[in-house]
Amino acid sequence: MLFDILDQASDITDAQPWQENDECPSGVEITFSTGARIWMAITGGSATGTDPTAPRPPPHRCLG
Repeated sequence: MLFDILDQASDITDAQPWQENDECPSGVEITFSTGARIWMAITGGSATGTDPTAPRPPPHRCLG
């Protein structure tokens, strides 16, 4: 859905998922008509009040 929306933007020439070393973090690389690029990371964190010693859920699948 995100890439469909970005494809409709007139000043965005390309949008691709990126991922480093087959692990998170991951994100979206956006190229603008000016040639400028931005790498937007998709990150997460624990909710306020979460017990930091509680077992973590299994990792999610990153973009790719």
